[in-house]
Amino acid sequence: MSLLILVKIPEFEQKVATIRKYEISVSIILQSLSQMKNLYKDNWSEISGNCDCTIYLGGGADTETTKWISELLGKETRAVVNTSFGKSGSMSVNRQGLNCSLLIN
Repeated sequence: MSLLILVKIPEFEQKVATIRKYEISVSIILQSLSQMKNLYKDNWSEISGNCDCTIYLGGGADTETTKWISELLGKETRAVVNTSFGKSGSMSVNRQGLNCSLLIN
């Protein structure tokens, strides 16, 4: 069982930026993105932007956090190669790039 207690730290977005300048780390641990958004309304992205690392342990039914992580990760291009052989010994090779999300949501 987990007990959730969230306390808003005054001017946290400025503090995170200042802490980073002095090479001190902060670990912000949340179960969902909505927790950060509820506490810091318009400044949540500034706080997350000043964090070097994001660790995602899986979202379950939380599609908002999964979508945000997926957008952060972006996409990759995978090479797809199809080779076919004809009865007369001919060969055909088709190469194409497939754009895929790194996190499937």
